[in-house]
Amino acid sequence: MIPADGWRHVGDQWLVSTDGAKIHASELADHLLADFGYAIVYDEMAEPVDLYRTQRFANDKQRLILTADQLLCADPQCTRAAYRGQAHHIEAWKNGGDTNLKNLCLTCGPHNALNDDDHAKGKHKNGHYVRDKYNGRIGWQPPDPTKSIRFNNHVLAQKSGRSWAIRHFGL
Repeated sequence: MIPADGWRHVGDQWLVSTDGAKIHASELADHLLADFGYAIVYDEMAEPVDLYRTQRFANDKQRLILTADQLLCADPQCTRAAYRGQAHHIEAWKNGGDTNLKNLCLTCGPHNALNDDDHAKGKHKNGHYVRDKYNGRIGWQPPDPTKSIRFNNHVLAQKSGRSWAIRHFGL
């Protein structure tokens, strides 16, 4: 349990600090309880208000594994180094996606921004990142879901841990 000391409740689960900064209760819980998994928020009448998942951002271990796994941004035409990228949720965090290795990939900022988080709701605007169901390789699904997944086949991507494992195990 965490008290929201120094924060004033302003309705609809929003808090305001003494310096005027406004933050949603879920963001405060995410920040303060990231190592614990879930946080329950109680109101001033000691009633539970909501339950939040708290680990939205990839930890250092996950980022290191993803970097070795990909080496480059997941976009098929990108040559930006994965270690400089953003950890992207394949199933969007806002849609219930977990922060685990099966649901994460690394993309550069511009390609992460173009991803369609709401593709499952029939909104196919820019395409989205998916894992190949046979070998786990990350790829980009074009906006037209009938089109094939496209992979980053740059020479450096071919030297990634995932590419090695696919060749080694014949996947």
